[in-house]
Amino acid sequence: MTSIGARIRTADRRRGSRLASVSLDLVPGGAWTATTLAWGPERADTRWEGKYVQIKEPERLAFTIRALPGAERPDLVTIVLNELGDGSTEMLFQQQGWRTAMQYERTRANWSTEFGHMATRLAR
Repeated sequence: MTSIGARIRTADRRRGSRLASVSLDLVPGGAWTATTLAWGPERADTRWEGKYVQIKEPERLAFTIRALPGAERPDLVTIVLNELGDGSTEMLFQQQGWRTAMQYERTRANWSTEFGHMATRLAR
């Protein structure tokens, strides 16, 4: 199993979170775990886990995800990368499972924030 330790700062520490630890076995059926540490009045450090369902380099990644403690059933996340021919790549992202519409709206907002941080870092 490969272990990776990383710290990612958000633009606003008072309302953001950081990645405290990651462990992964990046093969189909391999497990992954992560811990995020949050700041602010609603501080909620979260442990995440899942398994890799599909890895098709360089175009597709599918994995399960669930927060601990809590979710009994994991969601499925699918990421598809499409080269656009002009040196850029389009990412299609989908998370699906058993949550309510309101929970998925919050999940969408959280992923959007993280993708924004990624875009900022990649633009440097």
